[in-house]
Amino acid sequence: MVLAEAARAGLADDPGRSAQQLRSIESTARENLAEARELVGSGGSPGQVAAGSVASTLRRVLDRFAEDTGLTVAADLADPECDQQTRIALLRCTQESLANVRKHARASTVGVVLARLPYGVELEITDDGAGFVVEESNGFGLDGMRKRLAELGGRLTVTSSVGDGTRILATVPLAGGTEGTA
Repeated sequence: MVLAEAARAGLADDPGRSAQQLRSIESTARENLAEARELVGSGGSPGQVAAGSVASTLRRVLDRFAEDTGLTVAADLADPECDQQTRIALLRCTQESLANVRKHARASTVGVVLARLPYGVELEITDDGAGFVVEESNGFGLDGMRKRLAELGGRLTVTSSVGDGTRILATVPLAGGTEGTA
């Protein structure tokens, strides 16, 4: 939605940039539809490993974000096997975090690390932006991420202060607890 607003606002001043933004919106919509079809097609049974790769899904999201915003995105993405609910939670946390960076952070760099640890999977998203006072946050995005992760036995930790960027840490336990690490 933010990209659509930017495209609309730039129509008069920079139609070429607006056209590129509209192409990006179309491409993102196609990718999201394909992702939704893939997730629905995987059946959704609890414990079932979702089709595709968590890392490749996140990579597509990060590449699109970097293209749309011009920000530097550094990513270190392990590829743990996840059930459908975990994969969706990690994807939604990434999307929401990037939306917050786009809307609020005024950042120049974003870092994303997805790691398989002995207890489960950990997703860390950092930015070098403006930061905020976590206790004063009143949006639905962080609460939605917390609830989605809690449903899976996971948790969300948000660390930020004004002028020091933000760190989002999502952790989700996985079956087979002590298998290999990332």
